[in-house]
Amino acid sequence: MLNRLYFSRGTLWVNICYNASRTPKNCIVLLAYVYKLQPSRSQVAIMNKWLVMLYKQYNFRLAERIKAYEQTKIEGVYSELRTQVEIYPLACSLSKGALYGEPFKPDKKKGGFKRKSAYEMQSSDLPNLKKERPWYKQISAVVLQQMLRQLDDAFKGFFEHGRGYPKFKRQANYKSFTYANDYKVEGNKVYLTGIGWIKFYQSRPLPDGFKTKSVTIRQKAHGWYISICLEDESVPALPSPNEVKTAVGVDLGIKKLMALSNGEIVENQRFIAKQERRHRIRQRRATRKQKCSNNQRKAYQYLAKLDNKIARQRSDWQWKTAHKLVLFDLIVFEALNIHGMIKR
Repeated sequence: MLNRLYFSRGTLWVNICYNASRTPKNCIVLLAYVYKLQPSRSQVAIMNKWLVMLYKQYNFRLAERIKAYEQTKIEGVYSELRTQVEIYPLACSLSKGALYGEPFKPDKKKGGFKRKSAYEMQSSDLPNLKKERPWYKQISAVVLQQMLRQLDDAFKGFFEHGRGYPKFKRQANYKSFTYANDYKVEGNKVYLTGIGWIKFYQSRPLPDGFKTKSVTIRQKAHGWYISICLEDESVPALPSPNEVKTAVGVDLGIKKLMALSNGEIVENQRFIAKQERRHRIRQRRATRKQKCSNNQRKAYQYLAKLDNKIARQRSDWQWKTAHKLVLFDLIVFEALNIHGMIKR
């Protein structure tokens, strides 16, 4: 059975995966170090242009998969025996996962052929995309593939984990892109294919013994940030019950954030309520500006900075609280339906 522990300090996220056998070789530690970038004006222009193109391509690929999925439900699947291709007699769709491409690939293990996933079919169409729309050649192929993986993860969450049906993204909400490779990290600089070398504020050095897994470039209200994902498999085995010396029980609440078994009460810092009046005033001022004017753009930018400040305050308080808890060898939480409690 695979379990996960999450704890952090500052901008350091740690994800430890382990199994019941407690063997270190099956453990993985994932760290995410976040730094603020120092891009030039030309690099900012390139990244803004990439976000627009990736956002449009994401919605285009999502529309393809939704159309294929709806066709499958309505028309059913028909197989052509000669070519072993699933076809739809009316729309001539090739697969229930995508609308084009060869849906089968050689199976190296068992022999014969097996079905391609929707991601593989859409990924194989990227060369055609760059031929039909040459301006997409400036975007790294790895970045385009990661965009398709993001879309594929959304569908996996819907089919396998019962999450919401994937929705089209708004341009204002599409603010990041990822490199799985095609990058270099040296000191306080990172090289991104298609963009070049960019300096960042290295507030802390990268830990030794970790290898970089991916980097994500994200635009926020205060500028551009880079998240470097690090991976390490050398994780010590979990302690046995006899080795546990300190333990604490946590009672989660609504008015109070939590009550610990040692008598300590952790208050719920209502950062949103503290900024509610200022947020309401800034929101009203922004809506009263002339539509699509520079003044309205500046007003909404100030509002975005205020929302970002609230989010950083909440995140900082949560991680500081988590840092207090991880000082114990054993932490016990009660299983509560928080959403149900809030509704009542």
